Amino acid sequence: MGRRDPAAGELRPDIGVAAADRAGLAVTIPAIPVAVKSTHGAGDAFVGTFAAALATGAGLEAGLAAANREASRLVSTPEHLR
Repeated sequence: MGRRDPAAGELRPDIGVAAADRAGLAVTIPAIPVAVKSTHGAGDAFVGTFAAALATGAGLEAGLAAANREASRLVSTPEHLR
């Protein structure tokens, strides 16, 4: 209780990721410019990192930032090097 859980989120290449918690606190994390090699698995990397961050006590903003970094790292790595 008292922990803010994400209620809605949206990934947008022009702004990065935006989300709001159940109380209406809005958070926007800027996109990380990368040379995209493949988007395969980006959603899984984002959601998995975000869920793990929340499960270990990170707040909404920290969880989104970690997920954004991981998804950016993944899409900028060629599939054969993953």
